[in-house]
Amino acid sequence: MLETKEKTIDGHEYQVTQFPALKGMRLAVKIGKLLGDGIGHAATTGSVMDMDVSKVVAGIVENLDEEATPNLLLQLFSSTHRDRKEMNESGFNMAYAGNYMEMGKALLFILEVNYGGFMGALEQARSIGSQAEASAAK
Repeated sequence: MLETKEKTIDGHEYQVTQFPALKGMRLAVKIGKLLGDGIGHAATTGSVMDMDVSKVVAGIVENLDEEATPNLLLQLFSSTHRDRKEMNESGFNMAYAGNYMEMGKALLFILEVNYGGFMGALEQARSIGSQAEASAAK
């Protein structure tokens, strides 16, 4: 069953409904392709302190496309309401014109609602791996 979660972001009420499974997987693949090079670089560093942020950002920016990226954003926001208004192209444009910080916060909430369990599992696996490395180094 699809869950809907609510959150107030910068004074606006958001309702985000989970994607159906196949739509969520298709979008996860698109997100992976977009972020892949940047995440790949981040994953090869020993720790966050060793990470060259410019290489991570460059890897992500290299994959941005002026047509595909806005289309991906609209797909990600397709099951989102802001102050009870649908976030279609018109709603998106009106809500986020000059308001990119709120858009970023809303996007993170959408990812949390749809992929939070998966991201939590990845973080837990990474943490276990780091602990094993630390134990092996002793």
